[in-house]
Parts: sequence; structure tokens; C-alpha cells
Amino acid sequence: MDNRAIAVLGAYGATGSIVTKKLLELTDKPIIVAGRNLTKLDNLSQSLGARVTSQFADIEQPETLDKLARRSQIIINCVGPAHFVLDKVAIAALDCNCHYIDVGGYDILMESLQTRQTEIEEKVSFVYLCWLDTRFIR
Repeated sequence: MDNRAIAVLGAYGATGSIVTKKLLELTDKPIIVAGRNLTKLDNLSQSLGARVTSQFADIEQPETLDKLARRSQIIINCVGPAHFVLDKVAIAALDCNCHYIDVGGYDILMESLQTRQTEIEEKVSFVYLCWLDTRFIR
């Protein structure tokens, strides 16, 4: 069984905080709260308990997304807007064999990943335009 964490990117935002709290209820996996503001991340992780750690990740710094993806079994992307994020987080996840859930997703993401669709289908699970479903986190 894969013991890597579930990462929530954009965890201190409105959607990300709901997703993070729901993950704590639905799974025993370690959780990484990730984003650009380390102060907010550290405050959030401390308020949620020992299973939650924080990590800096910025969609404009691909190396930080790669580092997050290497530590994660699943990345749940709660960062937006989609036209700004594009496929940056999804590509990092795919390159690190990390499953990917995008709560927004939209057509722009799916279109940009079309050339890698076979690779996605063979290596990982990608879910777009979703809300948290317990089938993906147990």
C-alpha cells in the first residue's frame, strides 16, 4: 500500500480548507497542506493536528510542484482560476506518478493534456471537475 500523503494545494482557501477538513474525517492518510503562504499553511497545519504538515508550493515554480508531487500519492488542486493554473500542477503530478484531482479542471485543462492522455490512462488516475468522493481517498 502506498503510504505517501494526500496533498491539498491551495489548502488555506475556501475550497481547500473544506477539502482538508473532509480528508481528516474520511481517511487516516497523512495530509500535506500546500500553497504559497507558509504562515497561513503553518497556522492551518498546527490547528488540524499531527497528521497534517505544510509545504511551500507555487504554480510559478515548477520545482516546488515536483517536490510536492514526489511526496504525494494524490494531489487535490484547489488553486484557481483554471486559466491561470492551466496544466502546471497536473503535469507535475503525472511526471511523478501521482494521482491528480482538480476541483475545477474545466476544458482548458483537459485540452492541454490531450497529448498525454495515453500516458495518463496507463500510469495514474486523473479526475477533473469533481467534488470530494470517498472512493478516491481510501
